[in-house]
Amino acid sequence: MIKVIGHPGILRRVAINVGAGFVPGTNAVVMGAAIAGGKLGWEMIGICDGFEGLLHPERYPNGGLVTLSPELIENIDPATGGILGQAPRVDPFHESSVTGGEIDLSDAILKRLKEEDIDALISIVGGQGLGILYKLHRKGLHTICIPRSIENDIASTAISFGFNSALSITIEMLNKAYQAARSARKIAVVEVLGEQAGWIALQAGIAVRADAVLMPEIPCDLKNLASRLKDKISARRPYGLVVVAEGAQVFDDPPEQVDGPPPTDEADRIVPGPGRAAETVARLLQLRIPKT
Repeated sequence: MIKVIGHPGILRRVAINVGAGFVPGTNAVVMGAAIAGGKLGWEMIGICDGFEGLLHPERYPNGGLVTLSPELIENIDPATGGILGQAPRVDPFHESSVTGGEIDLSDAILKRLKEEDIDALISIVGGQGLGILYKLHRKGLHTICIPRSIENDIASTAISFGFNSALSITIEMLNKAYQAARSARKIAVVEVLGEQAGWIALQAGIAVRADAVLMPEIPCDLKNLASRLKDKISARRPYGLVVVAEGAQVFDDPPEQVDGPPPTDEADRIVPGPGRAAETVARLLQLRIPKT
């Protein structure tokens, strides 16, 4: 798959694709890779929508492949993330078929890459994508992966691409929630991303001076949290902010002498699903913190 042209020059055709999930600034990664490859004399090709542009070229006006020429790269907005689209949330090794079973498209992907004379692939992917690309590499694909994750939950990666963008947006949002809580003289309980890792909750919470941060790595006892919040709330500061990662683990002893009805959860160990963490924490704190 490598073409030798004259003495020792090597012409390579390298493709770039993007995994599932939108991350602002993906275009900046595509631009950087295309510029670096161009300086080495490589032909840089973009694959639309993960591997879809490769497997189904008939669905795209451009045939599913985009030549990342210097002219095209110069006109890309690096702050956006849509020039190549993104992959559907499926595993090509276990893709659903029209008959209701599963089919393995990995060999079809490798075959199409060979037909297009693509020597290597640069993939901007998250955790699932890393696993898929590793299996394709084991089958012979030359690939380099750029880890991306808004939650920064990829092992052996100090800061994954996309985390800083999400952190900045979260800090801005939490600052507004903090000001709203201060104006209303109440405690705001705000949920942020972080189903597996609490990096966004922790760093954003520190940045906005949150009273408490709940995250998956450290289970939280609601009784102790309520006690700490009671100590911090006063006539001079009758407001607060609690930041809750969506995967936070919360423990709460059955309230024996707490005003109001008991929680409806059947167990004292509460692990809310995404979208329910802040609601659960707020409800249980209301039972333990009396109104003033």
